Amino acid sequence: MHVNRSAMEDKDLYQILGVGRSASPEEIKKAYRKLARKYHPDVNPGDAQSEQRFKEISAAFDVLGDPEKRKKYDEFGVAGLREGFSPDEARAYKRWTQSGGGGQRFEFNTDGFHFEGLGGLGDLFGDLFGGRSTRSTRSRSRRGADAESEVEIDFLTAIRGGELNLTLDSPRPCASCGGTGRGAGANRPCPACQGSGQQPMGSGHYRGAMPCRSCGGSGIQPGPPCSACGGTGATDGRSTLLVKIPAGIQDGGRIRLAGKGSPGSGGEAAGDLYLKVRVAPHPMLRREGKDLYMNLPVTVGEAVQGACVEIPLPDGGAVNLTIPAHSQNGQKLRLRGKGVPDTRGGRPGDLYVVLEVKLPSGKAKELESLSRQFDRYYSGEVQRPTRL
Repeated sequence: MHVNRSAMEDKDLYQILGVGRSASPEEIKKAYRKLARKYHPDVNPGDAQSEQRFKEISAAFDVLGDPEKRKKYDEFGVAGLREGFSPDEARAYKRWTQSGGGGQRFEFNTDGFHFEGLGGLGDLFGDLFGGRSTRSTRSRSRRGADAESEVEIDFLTAIRGGELNLTLDSPRPCASCGGTGRGAGANRPCPACQGSGQQPMGSGHYRGAMPCRSCGGSGIQPGPPCSACGGTGATDGRSTLLVKIPAGIQDGGRIRLAGKGSPGSGGEAAGDLYLKVRVAPHPMLRREGKDLYMNLPVTVGEAVQGACVEIPLPDGGAVNLTIPAHSQNGQKLRLRGKGVPDTRGGRPGDLYVVLEVKLPSGKAKELESLSRQFDRYYSGEVQRPTRL
């Protein structure tokens, strides 16, 4: 399983699972299963917070449930889990600093290595060991941030699926600078690093490279801020998107639009846009999971004698429904497979037609006479509660 670094960078994996560092493998597995059941997306459909929590729990167990990964994490923190990390070199460097090491200082905690007093080598060793240096590098090109918006759709569109034209006011990459945020003459290879974005550092066993100090690792020659966007790399814009609504989406569900989020800096790709769906109520239908319920008014004669009536279906079609003789008010008639489609390709839900027996209006005296005749046919069927 791929380790979710974003869920681990600033959090202690033991705290995520709610166990101590001395917990046994059985205790770790038990804690994981309990939390996974609670926050699983199938149990919390459309809940973004539960989904993120489930990812963190899974990432933590991926490490702590593996004896080798757990050993590296206990000794080196998240840095020890990075690809290319060398435990032997890390231990050797730690011994070197503790034995004198030119008077330099080495620090270590669960989120990686920290180096002080090394000048440029601090950045070098931070890159070699995958940790963080106490010296910060300049901001680099990065992917745009994800964005979230909300959209309302009608009930039948949520059931059937469809398309929606959505107009958004959102930033877009600046056309003048191509999203780099720099003015004319800035998009040439950096002369200090020849466009590589790196500078060689160190020698011998610890030879490597660090981000170019001149261009911040971008490989592009710095220049004045773009006059059109003020150096942000983005301008205000309005766009119309054609959004496909999947059949069966629930209220609170999310739709991902790749690359429609905030623009990236330095020409990098834009983030994603997540649409949170709100489903408007329907005057005749209500939803419970994959099942639908429809109230159907019927006459007294139809309920007593039985009838065949045509009713509309959520998919736009219609069907002839047989009402059995002697049906009661509130009785449910089931139409299999006529409910909500399953978004995962499983069996669709059912449509339940709930009968509502309606009395005629007008001619009150005639109705009263007929009702007295009806009352003679009741023989204890009406049971009223005596207490609550």
